[in-house]
Amino acid sequence: MCKNISLFLEKAMSDEYQELPEKLQQILPQEIWDSWSAEQRAYILAHEGQLVESFSSEKQGLSQLYSEYQDKKWEVGQSRPPLQEYCQGCKFDYCFYAQPRNWSMSSESDVWNLMKCANVKCQSYFESCL
Repeated sequence: MCKNISLFLEKAMSDEYQELPEKLQQILPQEIWDSWSAEQRAYILAHEGQLVESFSSEKQGLSQLYSEYQDKKWEVGQSRPPLQEYCQGCKFDYCFYAQPRNWSMSSESDVWNLMKCANVKCQSYFESCL
């Protein structure tokens, strides 16, 4: 009986993954998706493609103005530690990027990205400057 339940759960998880948009399947390998809790998967699905909502950049400890991120949408991606784009708090392997990415101040070479940790238990906002 336990073997039947286990097989049923594996098939259900596989079916759920197959129903993800192709874009998410390219970013999130099935073994990663399957390793996440239902709460974590729901968080990813709820925030993917949503507009960056108003928030206090000061309260979040961010240096840039919110207006630079208006009309952008959250898109999940793998963190890029070599470029310092990862959550300093929990070091989760994925984060949401405000898309389209990158803007620079006064045509300077510094390029800023706004991210939000994709860990449902963290959800912190952070920026990087490349």
